[in-house]
Amino acid sequence: MRIRRNTLQLLGTILVLTGIYVLAAKLGLSLAFIHPSATPVWPPTGITLAALLILGNRVWPGILLGAFLANITTAGSVTTSLAIAGGNTLEGLVGAYLVNRFANGPHFCERPQDIFKFTLLAGVVSTMISATIGVTSLALSGLASWTDYTSIWLTWWLGDAMGDFIIAPLLMLWSENPYVRWNRYEIFELALLLLLLFLGGQMIFGGVLPTNAKNYPLDFLCVPVLVWAAFRFGPRETATTAVMLSGIALWGTLHGFGPFAKDTLNESLLLLQLFMGCTAVMALVFAVVVLDRKRAEEVRARLAAIVESSVDAIVGITMERTVVSWNRAAERLFGYPAGEAIGSPISFVMPPDRVHEENQIIDRLKRDEYIDHFETVQRRKDGQEFPVSLTISPIKDATGKIIGASKSVRDISDKKRAEEQIQASLREKEVLLREIHHRVKNNLQVIYSLLRLQSKLVTDPKASALFKDSQARVKAMALVHETLWQSKNLSRIDMSEYSRTLTRRLFESYGISSDTLGLNLNIAPVSFSMETAVSCGQLINELVSNCLKHAFPNGRTGDVTVELLSNGNDTYLLTVSDNGVGLPPDFEVGKAESLGWQLVPMLVEQLNGTFELQERAGTTVRLTFSEIHYKGRI
Repeated sequence: MRIRRNTLQLLGTILVLTGIYVLAAKLGLSLAFIHPSATPVWPPTGITLAALLILGNRVWPGILLGAFLANITTAGSVTTSLAIAGGNTLEGLVGAYLVNRFANGPHFCERPQDIFKFTLLAGVVSTMISATIGVTSLALSGLASWTDYTSIWLTWWLGDAMGDFIIAPLLMLWSENPYVRWNRYEIFELALLLLLLFLGGQMIFGGVLPTNAKNYPLDFLCVPVLVWAAFRFGPRETATTAVMLSGIALWGTLHGFGPFAKDTLNESLLLLQLFMGCTAVMALVFAVVVLDRKRAEEVRARLAAIVESSVDAIVGITMERTVVSWNRAAERLFGYPAGEAIGSPISFVMPPDRVHEENQIIDRLKRDEYIDHFETVQRRKDGQEFPVSLTISPIKDATGKIIGASKSVRDISDKKRAEEQIQASLREKEVLLREIHHRVKNNLQVIYSLLRLQSKLVTDPKASALFKDSQARVKAMALVHETLWQSKNLSRIDMSEYSRTLTRRLFESYGISSDTLGLNLNIAPVSFSMETAVSCGQLINELVSNCLKHAFPNGRTGDVTVELLSNGNDTYLLTVSDNGVGLPPDFEVGKAESLGWQLVPMLVEQLNGTFELQERAGTTVRLTFSEIHYKGRI
């Protein structure tokens, strides 16, 4: 059903177009004086081009049928009428293709360059097709003399071209914007324009002047009316004015009035059409230029309003560092009025020790660089210096050449004061944290000392060993806080230095010299948070302590090795090994009575890790773990 309805609509459009074409063709052929089929006034060309651009190529049958009916009912045979109709249709299709391809299609009236392309491609080039096919078919059929070929062809071609120049823009512009939005002042002005158009047309082409002045060359008086329409109303009204003026001029010339009235009507109409076509095109171009200028002025006014309402100072400078624009915010920020600032070198707002920065900025602009948040110091009119943040972008002309720069200047005094307060607060917190770590370290040292004093009163070797193990564990925890207290970074612990200090103190606490046991350390340059460092340090403490107490009995010599490496993907490998006597054959970690071996699985679990125990050529404990992350930690 929808397909059928669309087909019926297309057929209706084709029939309406056929009717309009026939009526316009009859009007044009009524002015054919050199040959019944060649006229200097041919509106159907403009109608054809507009129809194909607006409705598409699918309506070409309406053009073919209308051209055939117009010619078969005027003069000529079926063959010549078909040839002329085919030439008219092909002319329209080629013109529409060229305009769509090279002149912005239906919107060719929006830019001056597209109007010129339309004039050349549609008005000059495509119209040669119809003139050539039509006149040649008439000459071949004997309906036109070959000796008159050039004059008939020129009349035909010029009539078609002027139809494109005058009629097509009118139809295109009204189809794009068919609504009238004139206010009462514009309606009044339009009425004056039409009155002047009528009076001027009568003066030039109406024969109202005295007899001896009716053919004076007053055609230039048409220009003010078209300029008025172009300047005040726009391209659509300008095209309409041109068509109305063309109608008045045509009537007067046919009656022998005006500067184009010559010996023959065909010559008169050719001169008139050539004048009106050229005038209509130039008026349309002028209207588009004026419209573009108005739009550019509106954009410029909006941009100027944005610049003026900006809370940031916006300054425009040339590449020679001369101020060319200075908004209200700049006046408030620097204290200089625009009249005083514009034309001055931009260095007047810079402290003497900052002038060199402008040279660096200009050099970067020449490389087409955009400068964002460049912090510097500038100076007010009263001599006060203050910190600013600059955002600078190059300004280019139509050819892309950099001709200046736009500077957005923001006062960051409040920001700097806030940053200084934050830094002061951070320094206070850093001092506080150092004091906390220092006090915790001292308290742990007190506990260590108490345990040491208490151990001296214990005579039982097992109890004494327990006291020593506890001292080592407290010492390992105290070492974390001591390291943080001495470190520049209060949130991370360098595991390399920490591990060396911890193992060295363990060797010292157990009274083991380097002549008896060797210590091999392979610690990657990694740092851990305090939580991870405490657990990792306790693991090193327990495993190394076990090596020192049990792996080398009776003064046996050997080596203890500690490795801490990164596996990538935020995981780490801790290995503690020795080449001592090894563990008992029936040893199981889960059943061990030693507090140290009971702590190892718990500490590994805290680190979300795993461990394995190897008993070849001594004992090797290999642990894989990841760092502990606590959310909300400051």
